[in-house]
Amino acid sequence: MALSERAGKPPWTPGDVRGLCCSTPWSSKGYKRGQTWMSQQMGDALWRWSGGGTLPVVVDAASCTLGLKDDLLEHLDDERRDRLKVLTIIDSIAWCKDLLPSLHIHRRIPKILVHPTCSTTHLSLTETLLEIAKALAESAEIPLGTTCCGTAGDRGLLVSMRTQSASGPFLVVTARPAIR
Repeated sequence: MALSERAGKPPWTPGDVRGLCCSTPWSSKGYKRGQTWMSQQMGDALWRWSGGGTLPVVVDAASCTLGLKDDLLEHLDDERRDRLKVLTIIDSIAWCKDLLPSLHIHRRIPKILVHPTCSTTHLSLTETLLEIAKALAESAEIPLGTTCCGTAGDRGLLVSMRTQSASGPFLVVTARPAIR
């Protein structure tokens, strides 16, 4: 949010966003009726928030972006599906890369290691994530073996050992880049 404002593209967060989601948690639990209901609610809200598709929708988590772009479509009637196809849904990784030219990075950190999630990979944003990291650090890389975040839908939220074993000890931030 702060980076968007600094870049001159202040975001707007809808006041009625609480309680809505991409519907993936319903799917990962096998609650098909719940997933359909949430998909319909979310599809209607996205249409309303975007002004009928005139504003882009920026989503702050790649797994949610993937859910909104793919999973939602499977559970909507034809009218809602057609409306969703008109929307521009942008993941925050792509959004942040587009903000970079409008931001001044006046101090870079020595090194960044990034761990793209499977959703980031499915959305073809791995290289974009790496480009952002390279703008913020002298050196940026994706370590070998970072193919899984361990979240498994919402399981990583419930069983912390899953994400700990998948992410390993290499995700350590030693300094913050300075961005204006």
